Amino acid sequence: MIPPPLPDRSRGLTTAQLILGILGITFSMMGLFVLTLLIVAGPMIPSFDSSQTNQLIFLGWIVGLLIVLTIPSLVLSIRHLRGLPPRRPLRKTFLIASAALLLIPLILLVVNQANELSGSTWWTAPLNILLVLIPIWWFFELGRLRLNGGSTQRLWGLSNFSMYLTLSLVIVVEIILLGIGLLAVSMWLIQQPDFLSVIQQFQHQLQVNPLDIPDISIESLPILQSPELIIALIVGVSVIIPLTEEALKPLALWVLSKRTLTPAEGFVAGMVCGATFALIESAFSIGSVPSEIWGLSIASRAGTGLLHIVTAGVNGWALVTTWKDSKWLRIALTYVLTVLVHGLWNFFAILMGLSHVGTQFSLPINPGLVDFSIWGLAGISLLLIVTLILMNLMLRNKASPQFIVPPPIPVVDDPGVPPSLDGKSER
Repeated sequence: MIPPPLPDRSRGLTTAQLILGILGITFSMMGLFVLTLLIVAGPMIPSFDSSQTNQLIFLGWIVGLLIVLTIPSLVLSIRHLRGLPPRRPLRKTFLIASAALLLIPLILLVVNQANELSGSTWWTAPLNILLVLIPIWWFFELGRLRLNGGSTQRLWGLSNFSMYLTLSLVIVVEIILLGIGLLAVSMWLIQQPDFLSVIQQFQHQLQVNPLDIPDISIESLPILQSPELIIALIVGVSVIIPLTEEALKPLALWVLSKRTLTPAEGFVAGMVCGATFALIESAFSIGSVPSEIWGLSIASRAGTGLLHIVTAGVNGWALVTTWKDSKWLRIALTYVLTVLVHGLWNFFAILMGLSHVGTQFSLPINPGLVDFSIWGLAGISLLLIVTLILMNLMLRNKASPQFIVPPPIPVVDDPGVPPSLDGKSER
């Protein structure tokens, strides 16, 4: 039997999904090849040490993760274009994710022992990625528990879109904003007398001996410890980054704006975008963390994953619901609310980081802010997990069919109907 042809738009989206998967795997394989060459040629470079080799190995595992996450989207799009029936999705995925969650203490113990004995090795890199992946997977499965989130092919396509396009766009936009911020800070520093004298001293020393480059650090430049720069850093991390990421994370959903999606499908689609964004971001971040704060970083990345999943899921729900009823104020309010929550999370995280660095560089940061930041992050995490559960319950109740029992039809005697026809026998 010849399968029926796909609708034009469905076939176009599936073809685009296939092309994105092919390009993603191709560029990932090229990146993996370059990393392999650098790892092999590293020992031949005098200034190349083992820590840099470990970084390259970690990057190689992350690229391998990208390839693995691309394969399902590639296979499902090929099956769809061939007209083959979709495969039955896995069942009880929440129980499987919960079982995987029980492995985290064992993985933590193994990685911690390896770091204490010989430092980071090639086999601890995938375990670190698992420590990031498992909590994100569990939060996602909790959010979509008993919800109809759409086809498996669509969800993997959204994941690949977020992994290759959304994340790249976010990086480009944030680099541009960072450049603008650095330019503004440079213009401000030039106008400061303290900094101008340091620049003049730097130029004089280079004229005397160009090969003797003076060492400039935070301790030698008190102007870099000024409250103005610290406030600018906090504003950038707590305002600019949330505004950018919350606007771009649900970008993949706009491809489906002409589809008739349900609010539950919009919520699950948003969570897919947030989970993918959080996984790749956290995988890159955890590879460059010092061993002294490795455990704290693993815990914070789990919280960051929850943050991205919930905020992107809520924005996805708002987008799809608004496409149905055209109440655009909902999108604006939801966006502002998610930016506020994201900004508060980044605010407490940057306070914790500054308080840790402040003890080393004499920054004017109160060390007591660590406890305050920990309680703040814990409170936001509790709010996020409650929001995830409530959104799931609300969408689950709306999706459940409502059975209405019709009232009984009263039997009325019609005087114009003969007794022999209305079912009553004559007496």
